[in-house]
Amino acid sequence: MSMIKAKLKKSIRIVLDIFLLIYGMIYYYFNQNKPINERTPPKSYLSMIRLFCVTSGRSNDFISKCISLIDKPVTLPNANGILGNFQRNEIKEIANIIERDGFYIFEQKLPNELIQKLYHFASHQKCYPRPLDENVNKQPQPTIYDRNNLLSSVYDIPMEACIANTDISSLIKDHSILAVSQEYLKTSPKADVVAFWWSTPFSNKPQVNSAQLFHFDMDRFKWLKFFIFLTDVTLENGPHVFIKHSHQTGKIPKQILKEGYSRIPDEEVFKHYPMEDVLTFTIPAGTIVAEDTRGLHKGTNLLKGERLVLELQMSNSLFGACSPSIENAKIQDEDFLSFIKTNKKIFKLYPM
Repeated sequence: MSMIKAKLKKSIRIVLDIFLLIYGMIYYYFNQNKPINERTPPKSYLSMIRLFCVTSGRSNDFISKCISLIDKPVTLPNANGILGNFQRNEIKEIANIIERDGFYIFEQKLPNELIQKLYHFASHQKCYPRPLDENVNKQPQPTIYDRNNLLSSVYDIPMEACIANTDISSLIKDHSILAVSQEYLKTSPKADVVAFWWSTPFSNKPQVNSAQLFHFDMDRFKWLKFFIFLTDVTLENGPHVFIKHSHQTGKIPKQILKEGYSRIPDEEVFKHYPMEDVLTFTIPAGTIVAEDTRGLHKGTNLLKGERLVLELQMSNSLFGACSPSIENAKIQDEDFLSFIKTNKKIFKLYPM
C-alpha cells in the first residue's frame, strides 16, 4: 500500500511540475519587457530541474527542439575569429564532436598579448572572495586579488566589469564563438553569463561553494560554455575534470539524479563510469574548451599556484536561473554597443 501511495505521490508531483513549467514558459514569453530576473517564476525553474532529473534530460531535449523550431538561427557573416577561421562543414564537425563527447578543445589558442591583457585586468579589478562552505551566507566584500594574502578558494570578478572590458566584449561578439554555439544549440545563441575567476590553494579540502565536487549545471534548457584558460593548468593548480559522454540523455545514472540538483562525491561518480571517461584537463595558457556542462564536471582544489579562467556561456533561452546584474555596466566600446543593437536576438540579456 505504501508503495502505491509513493508512486501516486510521484505521479502527482510530475503532473504538477509539467503544469508549473508550462505556466512559467508562458509567463516568460509574455513578460519580455520585465527585467530578466523577473521573467522566470522561481517555482517553474525548480520544476524544470525536477523534470530533468525524473526524465533523465528528455524534458530539456523536447523543449529545446521546440525552441529550435520557433527561434531560427541568425545569419552570421562568417565563422572567423578567436577559435579559428572555419568553413561551414568544420563548424558542423565541431558541433558533432561536442554532441558525442560533451566537449571540444580548440587547436588555436588565445594570443599571448591578449592573455597578458586579460591577466592584467583580472589582477587590478576588484573581485569578490567566494564564501567558504562553513560561511556560505557571509556577504563578501570586494577586494583586489592578493595572492600573498588569500581570503578564499575563489575570487569572482563581477560580470558588469567583465562586459565593460573591451577585450572581453570582443570575445562575446566573436563570430567563431557565435557560429559554434549556434550550430550546437540549433537556434540563435543568447549571450548569457560571463564569469571570470581566480582559483587559489586557500583551502586544503574541496569546497562545495567553489564547485569542487562533481555536479551538472541546470540553469537553462540547453547551453554551451567556453572556458578560456589564462594560466597553465597542471595537476597541482586545480585542473577541470569532465565525465565524457555524461551530457547525453540518459547517461547520468538514476541513482545520481534521484539526489536532485546537488554535489556528488567522487566515489559515487566513479562507481558508474570507466576511468578512461574521467578526463582531467591539464593544458597550457590560452587553451579554449567548449563544453556542455549538463555533463558531470568539477573543478579541483589547488595544491599550489593559482588558476585564472574566463567563461562565456551561450544559451538557447534565458528562461531559468537568475542572471548576474549588468544594468550598471559601463560599456564604452562603441563597436560592441553597435553589435548589441543590431543583434538584439542574441543580446536579450543586455539592457542597452
